[in-house]
Amino acid sequence: MYAAVTRIHKTTEVARKHATFLSFVLWASLLVLGGSLFYKPAQASIGASLEWGLEYDSNVLSNNQLNNDYDSDFSNRLSIALNADYHWQNVVRVQGQYQYSQTRWLEASQYDTDIHTGFLRISDRDGAWIREGIFLHAQAQIEGQDFLTLNRLSPALSVFANQSWYLRTQLDMGEKTFAQYTNRDGYFYGIKPSAYWLMNKMQHYVKVQLETKQEKIDDEQYDYQSYSAVASWNYKFHETKLTLETEIEEKQYDNLWPSIADQRHDTRYRTKIKIQQNVSQHFTVKTEIGYDENQSNLASSNYDQVRGLLKLKYEW
Repeated sequence: MYAAVTRIHKTTEVARKHATFLSFVLWASLLVLGGSLFYKPAQASIGASLEWGLEYDSNVLSNNQLNNDYDSDFSNRLSIALNADYHWQNVVRVQGQYQYSQTRWLEASQYDTDIHTGFLRISDRDGAWIREGIFLHAQAQIEGQDFLTLNRLSPALSVFANQSWYLRTQLDMGEKTFAQYTNRDGYFYGIKPSAYWLMNKMQHYVKVQLETKQEKIDDEQYDYQSYSAVASWNYKFHETKLTLETEIEEKQYDNLWPSIADQRHDTRYRTKIKIQQNVSQHFTVKTEIGYDENQSNLASSNYDQVRGLLKLKYEW
């Protein structure tokens, strides 16, 4: 009885926090948009988007969960977003977004997800320098049950060093709580420096990003630190954008993993190709093909993965 009451209280508290933040994003957006009507140098806009996608994943279910030898699956994706954008004298910018997205698997229905996300970004520009403050709140449900709540605060600083180089550094700090696995609750912090080599502004550029991250979990078995590097080549010609991206991530767990009597160590190599085609001013088609190689001293995390994604997006 006590456990049931505790669970109800926690679910109610998560829902309250979720609703409070989404209300804050909405009211902040309305205030800045309303203020722009009375102050001419300000510019404001609102928008919305609808996105549908079809995804293929070669590793969704393990073989012992199906009655055949396949562990791949397809899913339908649906996403709806509301956006608000406010500029003041091309110096201060406030952006807000609420997004709802869902994923429905054909076979692996136990992984069906619903995600609500609230995003708020405030930035100001001083010459070549840009200062940013970003807050993200997300709540995920699996099979209609509360699963994860995430809050992240990210201050960032960037500079246009010259016509060819744009440099940016972002700090991430936040917390995550699990509705059903309280021992996995914890906090995280990290830093992400990145460099853009602008060969033709944003029409043709190369991006390199490094990241180091530390997670501290209530159950110390899951504490880990990770290091990653991502490099991408981006080229836009006419209404088509092509991206080639590769990534390597090393994840080292701090404590012994009971099932292997050793510290767990994961390495992931990821490669992907993305093509975006602007069919019209409002309609976009996106395709993505990716391959992951996961290496680990934990057998269940040692596998290869192929992913494919097709998205249709309409914005207004």
